[in-house]
Amino acid sequence: MVLKLYCTSKVFGSSAILALILKETKIPYQVILVDMSPAVREQKTEKYMETLHPFGQIPALDDDGFILYESRAIARYILTKYASHAGGDVPRLIPSSSDLRATARFEQAMSVQAMDWHFFAGKLYLGTLYKEYSGLSRDDSALPKLLLDFEQVLDAYERILKKTKYLAGDEISVADFFHLQMSGVLTEDNLKVDVMHSANRPNVARWWDELVTRPSWIELQTEGIKGTVF
Repeated sequence: MVLKLYCTSKVFGSSAILALILKETKIPYQVILVDMSPAVREQKTEKYMETLHPFGQIPALDDDGFILYESRAIARYILTKYASHAGGDVPRLIPSSSDLRATARFEQAMSVQAMDWHFFAGKLYLGTLYKEYSGLSRDDSALPKLLLDFEQVLDAYERILKKTKYLAGDEISVADFFHLQMSGVLTEDNLKVDVMHSANRPNVARWWDELVTRPSWIELQTEGIKGTVF
């Protein structure tokens, strides 16, 4: 049975990262669109929450009746199950469990992304694009403080990335990919400052530019989340 990914077609948030992983690894999958429009809110229906995601969110995965939610868990599951796909032009994206130190570095990077990067980037999202998407008036008065907090995270990233090419070492991993779910928030157009490109953080800029210009990511943004099996 082919993997079924429950999400929207919009390239934003963690659904986009799972689609990117599946695209990079060439794992076949089917997209089951969830109607999250205010008039329908399919993700909040009793059926959806009972069978797919108890918190009424996306994404969710159905692998031949095995249901999994939470994007980081889904990513680990997919890449572990389909580890044999890696090789040649297909990146592994997650270390072998037999390599204890590489796995520890990877889990460290995943935690940093979730607890440091995503926490502060999420505040930037709530203070800017979320208000626009929700039809609320945008107030940028808090933006300087939010940016200061986020730039302290970027300073820590510079310390990491001047020693290794990527967050978990010298090979790209899903720990790097998960940063892209906030790429739309971190643009100069949204924040009025190019926070990802600073002369004081050249390695952050190098790393970020490689992520946002990755061909599979650009293709995904152009095509939307469609899946490969229909």
